Amino acid sequence: MTHAEADPYLRAGRPVSAEPLAMLVLHRPDVEVRTSLPSLSLTVPCRCTVDNEPLLVDASLVQIGQGLIEKHTGPDLVELDTLEVVTLKYLVYRDELPCSWEDFSKAPIKFLVNTFPLLRRCPNQDCSCDMWHNTSGLSVKEPIVDVWRRQHLRNGFKPAPVAKADMFSVCLRVPAQLLEGLLAVSGTSGAYCEPRTADGTEILAEYTVIWTPKMTVQELMHMKHTNPAIIGIARVGERKGLRVHSNQASAVHQLVRPDTVYLPQGHRSLYLVGPFPFGIDRAAICKAMRQAGWECRPLQPSAPCPGRGSMWVVQAVEDPATTIIATTHGEVVITKHRTEPAGKSPVPTPVASASTLALCGTTTGTCSNDVDPWTAKDPWGGYRPSHTNASADTNTSMQQLEMRVQNAVLAKLPATPMEDDVPDRMNLLENQVQQLFAKQQGLENHFHEFSSQQGQQLTSMQAQINTQGQQLHGHMENQNQAIQSMFAQQMEQIRGLLSKRPRDELE
Repeated sequence: MTHAEADPYLRAGRPVSAEPLAMLVLHRPDVEVRTSLPSLSLTVPCRCTVDNEPLLVDASLVQIGQGLIEKHTGPDLVELDTLEVVTLKYLVYRDELPCSWEDFSKAPIKFLVNTFPLLRRCPNQDCSCDMWHNTSGLSVKEPIVDVWRRQHLRNGFKPAPVAKADMFSVCLRVPAQLLEGLLAVSGTSGAYCEPRTADGTEILAEYTVIWTPKMTVQELMHMKHTNPAIIGIARVGERKGLRVHSNQASAVHQLVRPDTVYLPQGHRSLYLVGPFPFGIDRAAICKAMRQAGWECRPLQPSAPCPGRGSMWVVQAVEDPATTIIATTHGEVVITKHRTEPAGKSPVPTPVASASTLALCGTTTGTCSNDVDPWTAKDPWGGYRPSHTNASADTNTSMQQLEMRVQNAVLAKLPATPMEDDVPDRMNLLENQVQQLFAKQQGLENHFHEFSSQQGQQLTSMQAQINTQGQQLHGHMENQNQAIQSMFAQQMEQIRGLLSKRPRDELE
C-alpha cells in the first residue's frame, strides 16, 4: 500500500492481528517511515501493471501482527562471482605531457596503459616485470574492469573541445589490490589518479592529501622518495600535494607545513571567534586556541568590535570544549557562524527501464489525513464563472498547465548533478553543433559582405556605362553635325561648278 493508506496504522503503532501480518509500504525515497512498530527497509521486485515490465523498488516492511513476516529468497539462488574493486579517477594535464596533445588525444586510454604497466596483465607468472601478474588468482582476466566518464576539460573543470582542453579525465575500475601500486606512481607523465569508492561518487576516507602550493613536481617526487609515509603525488587543477594514509596525515603535515594547522577529515564548520586585538595574526590565533585545547584554522577577520578588536572567522572539525575563553586581552567568545554545505547524497530510485519509470512515476507523494486531497488536486480548480474575462481564464489555465508540466518534469529528473552523467558523445555532439553554428554564422557574414561588394560594383559599373553612353552620344552628334556641314559645303561647291557662267566679252 501507499504511505497515505498506511498512515493510520503507522500512527496507531499497535498490532491489528493475532496472526503474522505485515504491510509493504511504497513511499518516496526521501520520505522516512516513522512508527513504533517493527519495520525494515528492503528492496522488493515488482511488475508494472501497465506494460508488464519488471522493476526493483525500495519499500518498508512494517509488522502489524503477531509474528514475523520476511522476504522470501528461494532455494535456487544464482551465485555471482564478486570482486572487491575501487575506482581511480585519472586526470592527465596537458602542460606535463611528454608528447603532443594531438597524439595523446587519439588514444588516451592506450597512453595510460603504456604509462602505468600495472594496468596490463602479464601472462607469465614467473616474470619480474612491472605488469600485473594476478598472483592472488582473482577471477578477472584484465586489471581494468570498467572504463567510463571520458571528458576533455579546461581549467575550471568545464567541458571543452579536444583542441582547447587543458586536461583529460577518465574513471577506471580496478581490483582493490592494485590501489597502492597505482597510487605510488601517480604523477608520472602528467597523469594523476584519485582513489574513490567502487561507484566513483566519493573519495576514499583512508587517504588524505596534504596540499603544498609552493612545491614543484620535482620537489614533491624527492619528498616521496625520502619519506616512506608518503604514498604518491596528487594534483587537482593548479593545486599539488602529497597523498598519505589518514592516520599518518598529522605527522606528515607537521613535517611539510609546520606553520599551518592541520584539520582532520570530517564535516567542517565555521565559527566566529573574538574579539582579538587588531595586531594579532593567524599564527597567534592558532597558538592561543591550541593552548585552549581546540584545533582550528583562522580564515579571515570579520566585523570589528569598537574599542575591543575584531572578530575572526575560523574553521574547525570538532566543536570547542568551552565557548568562553579567558585571555590576557579579555574574554573571547566562540559562536557558530555557519556550517559548510555538504555534498548532496544520492537519492535511491527504482531500478527499471526509463519507459516503465515514466509510466509508474518515481515520486509518489504522501497525503496527510489533515489535508483534503481534493484541495491540492481538484480537477475543477481552474474553473471560472462564465461572466469573467475569457482571456483571463485562458491565461490562468495556461499557467496551471505550465506549472503541472514543469512539476512533472522536475519530479522525474534525478536529484544528483547531471554534469558527470552526460555521456562524452553528447558533449562531442554539442561541441560539433556549436562549431557548425559558428561556421554557419561566419558564412552568412561573408555572404552579406560579398553581396554588398557586388552591389557596390554593379552600381559603379552602371554609372560608368551611363557616363560612357552619354559621351558616345555627344561624339556621335558632333560627328553628324560635322558630316552634314561637309556635305553642305560640297553641295555648294558642286552647285557653283554646275551653274552657268557668263561669257567674257573680248576686249
